[in-house]
Amino acid sequence: MNDSDLKTANGLKSETKKLVVGFDGSPNSIDALRWALNEAHERNFNLEIIYS
Repeated sequence: MNDSDLKTANGLKSETKKLVVGFDGSPNSIDALRWALNEAHERNFNLEIIYS
């Protein structure tokens, strides 16, 4: 299932928005992760973390 397959209780399509951030443990990526966590929370987005 993908985001376009999601339906609300009334049968209308619901779009789930997500924010994607990269994380590698570096100081800059820690700052980016903090920013992304706050943004995702404020905007009610899902957060996807890509790590290496």
